[in-house]
Amino acid sequence: AEFASALAGLCNLDKAANIELTYSDVNAETQYVDSIYAVGVANLMVGSDNMFRPEEEITFNQAAKAVVTALGYDGIANSKGGYPEGFYSTALQLDLTTGAGRDSALTRYDVVTLMAKACEIDIMQVIGVETDDVIFSVSEGKNILGVYHNIRKIEAQLKDDGLTNIKGKSQNPGNNVIIGDIRLEN
Repeated sequence: AEFASALAGLCNLDKAANIELTYSDVNAETQYVDSIYAVGVANLMVGSDNMFRPEEEITFNQAAKAVVTALGYDGIANSKGGYPEGFYSTALQLDLTTGAGRDSALTRYDVVTLMAKACEIDIMQVIGVETDDVIFSVSEGKNILGVYHNIRKIEAQLKDDGLTNIKGKSQNPGNNVIIGDIRLEN
């Protein structure tokens, strides 16, 4: 349940509307119930045997499957044999390792490490379908932070051009710093 909450937050999943999922071990009193249903509706974590098992620890294999799917690489993982081998192999390829063993329960440190690494990976998206083939493309520069949270990483070197004063008022309207076509509030 805690991992479901972290993943729902990472992917900016709102409370699942019109829930059609039911788990025999999840009810309105279950901690993180909204996150459990949100990741279920998004097919990131779906449980099995009509159960989610919110109190159980999550293994690296299980977490890797959820994160690889959230990043859009589940097609590659399934082509490599699916769960668990294909997802584990894809997680290694994406450098989503945490130091935990494949079947080891993740610590909170492992979860934070996994989520932080996921933030840096470019998302894979479907770009088309041709004669029963789905065409995927890695969206270079588009990661979870940018797509789901509108957070971008910008690296630049600021130089005094006479219009911007780093230590005082800017000559630019609104006291902003402009880098390329991006206006940042000072």
